[in-house]
Amino acid sequence: MRFGAPIRILLAASVLATALIGLVVREAIARDRGAEVVLPINAYDPRSPLSGHYVSFQVSYPLTAGAACPPGSRDLATRWRWVLLRREGGYHRVLSVSDTRAAGTSGDVPVWGSATCLVGDGSPVRSGFLNVDVGVDRFHADQDEALAIERALRLSPGQDPTAFVVLSVDGRGKARLKGLIVNGRRTDLDWL
Repeated sequence: MRFGAPIRILLAASVLATALIGLVVREAIARDRGAEVVLPINAYDPRSPLSGHYVSFQVSYPLTAGAACPPGSRDLATRWRWVLLRREGGYHRVLSVSDTRAAGTSGDVPVWGSATCLVGDGSPVRSGFLNVDVGVDRFHADQDEALAIERALRLSPGQDPTAFVVLSVDGRGKARLKGLIVNGRRTDLDWL
């Protein structure tokens, strides 16, 4: 049976549309099934003007004087390892960074990523940041919303975070973006 060109084009388009819908549904289901993690963020802006409107952010914990870096985070090599997170207060904190999947207490969430403690020397922290990379670093929005969120994300050392990224972490440690919380207002991804 031979189909004409218009029918073949329609069949190909419907197969591609079905595959795209399947991908979106699969990601939405994975996002809903994962453990929800809330991490503090700070803005940075390596954006290209041709990439669309989005907020670039970095998971960043401001460190106060006398605070200790989590075990394993002083290794400045940017290789990816297991980062163990625990909910303390309004958001999750880094407990440790290691080459093996750490078994914490119930409620702790291991995520695949990297964490680097940025302080001057080996002495106790005077002030600085603990930066964490879990593979999620941008939130797409319209231009006005993206610029407003980016202004609200600017932190100085020692300032308490006011902006957070909401992630879903699956059983394999992969993080997926769920939304942002900026100044107490949550904005979620709603694809379905």
